[in-house]
Amino acid sequence: MRKTTPGHRQCLPDTVIKMPSRFKGNVEIFHRLKEIFGSNRVRNSSVETLLYAQDISPESLIARRAGRAASGADFIVRPVAVEEISRLMRVASRWKIPILPYGAGTSRRGSVAPLEGGIVCDMKRMNRILSIDDESLIVSAQAGILGEHLEHELNRKGFTLGHFPWNFRASTLGGWVATRSAGEALTKYGGIADMVVSMQAVLPDGSIVKTRTAPRSATGPDFNRLLTGSEGTLAIMTRVKLRIHVRSRSVAHLSFRFKKFSDGVLAARQMLHRGLRPSTIHLFDKSETAEFFADSKLRLSGNMLLITFEGHESRTEMESRIAEAICSDYGGDSRGEEPSQYRMEHRFSRAFRTSPAFSRKGVIIDTIEIGAPWSSIQNVYESLAKALSKRFEICAFLSRPTSQGAALTFTITAKATKESDIDLHKNLWDKAVKAVQSSGGAFIPTSGVGLRGAGLFAEQMGAAHNWLKEVKVEIDPNRILNPGKLGL
Repeated sequence: MRKTTPGHRQCLPDTVIKMPSRFKGNVEIFHRLKEIFGSNRVRNSSVETLLYAQDISPESLIARRAGRAASGADFIVRPVAVEEISRLMRVASRWKIPILPYGAGTSRRGSVAPLEGGIVCDMKRMNRILSIDDESLIVSAQAGILGEHLEHELNRKGFTLGHFPWNFRASTLGGWVATRSAGEALTKYGGIADMVVSMQAVLPDGSIVKTRTAPRSATGPDFNRLLTGSEGTLAIMTRVKLRIHVRSRSVAHLSFRFKKFSDGVLAARQMLHRGLRPSTIHLFDKSETAEFFADSKLRLSGNMLLITFEGHESRTEMESRIAEAICSDYGGDSRGEEPSQYRMEHRFSRAFRTSPAFSRKGVIIDTIEIGAPWSSIQNVYESLAKALSKRFEICAFLSRPTSQGAALTFTITAKATKESDIDLHKNLWDKAVKAVQSSGGAFIPTSGVGLRGAGLFAEQMGAAHNWLKEVKVEIDPNRILNPGKLGL
């Protein structure tokens, strides 16, 4: 195998060695699983195990388009109670068989790839809301509930979680916590890590652990933080308690057009530094504006800054006036409410528009998410655009700003000519990695690190990754939980 660059380690299937499973057709394990889950909730057909090995990453889609099927796990189980998962862990530890926690399968980074076979633990039957404490503003829900279902039930009761990731309509609560999901309303409500109050999880030895439901305190390390973002490598989360908010009745939408992307960046930064906290704020570059609004009746061009404020009517009015003044100072031309309203109504639809394009041979589409401090945002944007624009079509937008910085999301499209699809994708990531690392940015994949981002994750963590490996060995000495993900 040839030497790879960090870009190759990020995402390429030919760097992944899939070991032949030692458990295929093991009758004893199959019977033990049926004892725990019953015959109706255990599956081992090749078709079903293969389906569970897929995700929506470009690599997986390219492989399927070429007729190269992924290696599947050996068994699928569907628990309905934490005690079943505890018993499953003990069986897995005895046989040293991998366990792969599974939510809705919308990973874009190979998070569900079964490298060594094993057992897929599909959590979607553990999908109930257990309680809503309207005095303490805390919801308790099982990890397998779809995020959209959780939010709709909270809305019905007059609350919101305030968490809206790109795959909101096809992702689970457990998946959000496992990948430390950010969500587009991070500026106002924080990311999922900020929302977790306590959780219940099952360790690899079968132990069921529960963290305390209490206000934040300085009483030692935070176990919630250790498991949040661990991507199923340390434990399987079964129940989560989260902070919720009273749903805002007043919503204000604002839209501004800027001649230069850099002017929109300055306006967004000034809003955050002035203490404004919009629920969503997106700055589209010219290409993203044209792409996102292509199907609308709005005639929009240029760099569009789209803002939504939520809260008490007096507060949204005040924040709107300040935002309008700031945008005017930086050359922003008001375009009214409609563009921002249109984005809110269609914000989750674009994420899954790429499937038809992938049916055509040679077409490559990928998304790159980068975080940077305000002092580097424009440099990162220009460096990546310069590195990719000669060979690839790119659209970009800024979102999730804080007082310190923001996220940049690039959607990259190209058609292979002389090179293969895989070589074209490698070329994309080689150029992207060099541009980002030289301009002060860091990769922050919103679908988690998974398998394909493991190399860059380890590189960005530095020596701390060795500490994480030691934690993995202590908690999971038999290496049964989601092996290979996060580089563990």
